[in-house]
Amino acid sequence: MKISSTWMFKIGASHEDIKWFLSQKERDSIVVVKKLMNRNLDLADWLMASLLTQKQLEKYSTYSIGIDTIKFPEKLKDIIKYGISLKKILN
Repeated sequence: MKISSTWMFKIGASHEDIKWFLSQKERDSIVVVKKLMNRNLDLADWLMASLLTQKQLEKYSTYSIGIDTIKFPEKLKDIIKYGISLKKILN
């Protein structure tokens, strides 16, 4: 999928992030997400989630929750609560 500044605006990207996006030559969503991973990981994650279908989002969220559990075992209770909330929203 090709990303446009209009689409970025519609999904709620900040002015600074849209400005960064416009400074980039590439518009392919995968390339943009990869570049963002080096600049702003939270924005890359958010953009990735915005590009996915509901079924893909469920798989991506499950994967992300697993990574967070490994990286932050002390936050396991919060991660489980988030997973349960996410499941309720997606069902």
